[in-house]
Amino acid sequence: MAVAVKKEGDSFTYSMGEQLFEGSFLGGPDGITIVGAGAFADYDVTGDGQRFVMFPDTGQSSQSDSDHVTFVTNWFDELKRLVPTDP
Repeated sequence: MAVAVKKEGDSFTYSMGEQLFEGSFLGGPDGITIVGAGAFADYDVTGDGQRFVMFPDTGQSSQSDSDHVTFVTNWFDELKRLVPTDP
């Protein structure tokens, strides 16, 4: 859900809630739990605030390959190393 919020002086107004997404996503009140990694939120927002990252519920068993997630961090550093921009 999204709600527009506006503050003017001591006044506070807000819009009616608006549904952002439809569908079935993994997680819930306690997030997603991965054995050995613990629990984490079932969604995240990109740093620029323009996109959401979520895990869709495909209805497949927990043994399927689609239940595995690979997180890549600091990949810009590796990209700069592999593809230098200096002539």
